[in-house]
Amino acid sequence: MTTSALNIYRSHLSAQLGENSPITMKAIIDPTGINETVYGVLDDVDYRGNKDGANVQQFLDGRRFVLSVVPTFDVYDDKEIYFEDLEETYTIKRLDKDLVGAQVLWVY
Repeated sequence: MTTSALNIYRSHLSAQLGENSPITMKAIIDPTGINETVYGVLDDVDYRGNKDGANVQQFLDGRRFVLSVVPTFDVYDDKEIYFEDLEETYTIKRLDKDLVGAQVLWVY
């Protein structure tokens, strides 16, 4: 893919998961420290699957927040994320990248 094609793709992803999208909500990462405002979609399906044969909990446990920008902090420092609309705070546990390039923050 060319650089211009990648830039167009990133701008579409930002439009879908950004501040002006009708499906996103505002969140504040680490309200007492970094205080970074981001927008994304909270997937609030609290799935509790069975453990696999090695007694390891599946990755589907917990909630995830999907956003288009890469966070500027180390996600393994147990930073908190506050959702103003829900008035709830979660701890960020892991960062993944999905198949279309969006960032997935797993929160508990």
